[in-house]
Amino acid sequence: MEIELKYKHHMQFLSLSWNKHMKEPVNQDDRIIDNLEPNKETRQLHIHGYNGLNPPSWIENSSLIHLVSLELEYCMKWRNLPSLQVLNSLKHLKLENLFQLEYIGPVSEQQFETDESENAWLPPFLSTLNVRWCPNLKELPDIPCTLELLVIKHVQLAILPRIHHRYTGSRDSASVKSQLTFVHIESCPRLTSLNKGLLEQQEQLHFLKTLAVRHCERLHHLPTRGFTKLRHLASLEIVACPILRDVKTRDNLLPTPLKNLDVNPCGDIEASILMALQNLTALRRLTLFNCSNIEELPSVEVFGTLNNLNDVSICRCKNLMSFGGLGAAASLRTLSILCCDKISLSHSPLDGCFFKLQKLRIDRQALLSLEPLRSLGHTKDLQIGDDYAMKSLPEEWLLQNASSLNSIEIGAAKSLRSLPSEMAKLGSLQSVHIDRAPLIQSLPQLPASLSKLVIWGCDPMFLKRYERDVGEDWGKIAHIACVDIKAYSQGVLYFSSFSICHVVMVSWVVGCSIQWALLGWI
Repeated sequence: MEIELKYKHHMQFLSLSWNKHMKEPVNQDDRIIDNLEPNKETRQLHIHGYNGLNPPSWIENSSLIHLVSLELEYCMKWRNLPSLQVLNSLKHLKLENLFQLEYIGPVSEQQFETDESENAWLPPFLSTLNVRWCPNLKELPDIPCTLELLVIKHVQLAILPRIHHRYTGSRDSASVKSQLTFVHIESCPRLTSLNKGLLEQQEQLHFLKTLAVRHCERLHHLPTRGFTKLRHLASLEIVACPILRDVKTRDNLLPTPLKNLDVNPCGDIEASILMALQNLTALRRLTLFNCSNIEELPSVEVFGTLNNLNDVSICRCKNLMSFGGLGAAASLRTLSILCCDKISLSHSPLDGCFFKLQKLRIDRQALLSLEPLRSLGHTKDLQIGDDYAMKSLPEEWLLQNASSLNSIEIGAAKSLRSLPSEMAKLGSLQSVHIDRAPLIQSLPQLPASLSKLVIWGCDPMFLKRYERDVGEDWGKIAHIACVDIKAYSQGVLYFSSFSICHVVMVSWVVGCSIQWALLGWI
């Protein structure tokens, strides 16, 4: 029985989905879908799991004059899509999990046409193009200047698409201003250079704000002119492109409006990127992850120009030995330094620091003896994670930050034996959280300001010592509104515990942890 959808008036949304467990003859699938042509009033069309060899013949039909959104997913046998340039109203195109798709546009044109002017097979007023998991697709048609969002993931592109002047009616492509604001390129194993295609046309990318290039393992070359012509670029990610080659002109690498920079890892250009930071006065966040070619952070002269740098995160930079001139970043408020084991005192040239941190996250207490961290005096939140060798907290440093320190969080404190005897002088401290601390035997006098105390993985005898109302040292923590203490029993956390939060009834059971709280869980 034929279902003539094209005569179903007022139908604006159509979703066609095939059950993957049903095995129908291929030619039958083709006949079925050809008879499911939508009404010309349809605005959204979704085709999912179609098992035929070819797209429906009506998909390039100019009668779909109101179609705004087209999503094609899991059509596993399609090798090509026809030209979509007749879909003048289409704004959103999604191609996902089309595993056999090789090209878009007329077969003969695609294979033999060499004139670039005839590569305009996408809808002329498209706003978003999302292409994911099309591992046989080796080329994308030129994109219209109306496109605002471009996402390409797990595609075999060797060259990024270009902006096509044909969509504008102008032969002068340099005068065309693309509307692109967001570009995300990820897992394109054949992509070796950004010199050709989209980023060759930087003068036209007038509105581009976010650019991410991720997991392109064979990418060798950035654009010859860097990214300096991207006048409004605010966020740049270069992630897991490990064989990128160094650039000749470091001064022409990064655009001055840049606010967020994420480098993780990117081969020989890592050091050049750091040198190019100078005078990026708009930069707010810098992330360096797994950058093994960086041995030293930039100088005082570089960090001194980063007037808005607020957040720096450095992780797994295994050859980093020096903080360089980090202390000159006066606006810095959040700093994370993790798994950078070669940093040493002998490679910290700058004494003192100019910033007032709100949050410091490190994985080695020893870093607090290095400049610029040693000179900190206004830190609010301190996190030390997984420092198995730490036997005590740095009392002098804590007292140096006593007027501002609001919270202390210690993770995996397996060697921690005690807290500083002068803890009571930390007059702003409100929260202490210590995890996996089996060697702590007692607590010093704690500050009156403390409202939350969490100690997990302590010795059962410690737990008994601070048991509510009956423990011999209960009086030391009785003033704290919220207390959560959990003990190890034979190396297993949680076997004994108690919690209090204002008014709390506690069930003390060896072998399980049961907590009731009248005013809420801790």
